[in-house]
Amino acid sequence: MSSTRPILRSFAAALLVSATLSASAEAQTGSVSGTIVDSNAAAIAGALVRVDDGSGGFSFGTIDFTDMTGAFLIDDLAPGTYELTARRFGYETTTAMIDIVDGQNTDAGAIVLLEPTFGDLAGIVTDSGTTAPIEGARVRVSGGTGGFFGGFGGGSGQDLTDATGAYSITDVRTGDRTLRVSAPGYFTSTVDVTVADGVVTTTDVALDPLAFGNISGVVTDAATSTPIEGAFVVVRSGFSGGFGGGFGAFFGAFAVAQTDATGAYSLSDVLVGDRDVRVWASGYFSQIQAVTVTDGATATADFAMGGLTYGSVSGIVTDVKTGAPIEGAWVRVQTGGGWVQTDATGAYTVTDVLTGTRSVRVFAQGYFFASMQVDVLDGQTTAADFALDPR
Repeated sequence: MSSTRPILRSFAAALLVSATLSASAEAQTGSVSGTIVDSNAAAIAGALVRVDDGSGGFSFGTIDFTDMTGAFLIDDLAPGTYELTARRFGYETTTAMIDIVDGQNTDAGAIVLLEPTFGDLAGIVTDSGTTAPIEGARVRVSGGTGGFFGGFGGGSGQDLTDATGAYSITDVRTGDRTLRVSAPGYFTSTVDVTVADGVVTTTDVALDPLAFGNISGVVTDAATSTPIEGAFVVVRSGFSGGFGGGFGAFFGAFAVAQTDATGAYSLSDVLVGDRDVRVWASGYFSQIQAVTVTDGATATADFAMGGLTYGSVSGIVTDVKTGAPIEGAWVRVQTGGGWVQTDATGAYTVTDVLTGTRSVRVFAQGYFFASMQVDVLDGQTTAADFALDPR
């Protein structure tokens, strides 16, 4: 009987070590708790509390809402440093850095959310060239306004200037804000302002009148240098250029022209600045060119367009497990390709595919779809085989 005692003692010791190791293995997380209160130390219920380790991920396990006593608890957190953010509608957001320790709870204590403070904005909007006041300019402050609804003036965060160019926006939350000012016939201007508590911050804005230039050029065939008639040339001008210069029509914020028999085009009344000019012509690859438009000047943008070239894509579609061919699978080559079905051997061929990098997708009943990128070369056949996984 006594000979069994050492064995029992060893067994008990092994159980104790196992339990200790198990508890140690389980204790790989920590937690954080605390309360959210206002400046009078009164509990704030329904405040959102979130912790972030900087990884950019999000899960519901990293947030909590305070109860009626203002308390919160977020557990199952890996050890490390976190940014704790507490926010509630009607209060300023508060952040704090906390350290989560393995197997322990971090007490964040009482976190105070301050009631927001407000100031006002006012100023005059004028023409930068003539200094004349601009009536009807729209002035808007981004973020931090006291109003809930749209409209102008008051706490809505925006106002229209009067005949003297004056505007006034009240009940703007204190802090760094951005003022955006726009008016017909002028470039929009943005101004950074700092709003102080109970103070009217004066910010005058001078808007630059819109300035325009022109773009013209010739579109030719890159191989033969012959002019291309009927090519469409489009630039986003932000302004209706009217009719003129070939086709000269305007759609929304885009000016459009069409080349004449000599391949020439002209776009007028294009806003100054860096612009992208795009050209399309039947039978050619489209092109884009960056140009800088200056006030009252004509920028030149000539295009030598390459003709469309084609290749083919072919391959075999099989079952990844059995290697058997899949008949009737649908294969699509995007951009310049089309749809085909595999035959009894699982083979397919898609012809007349525009050269370039193309996406090939395969769908078959009872299988997960698959895709791959292929390079299609002029006059050549590119291989793209697929082995599909059964569902």
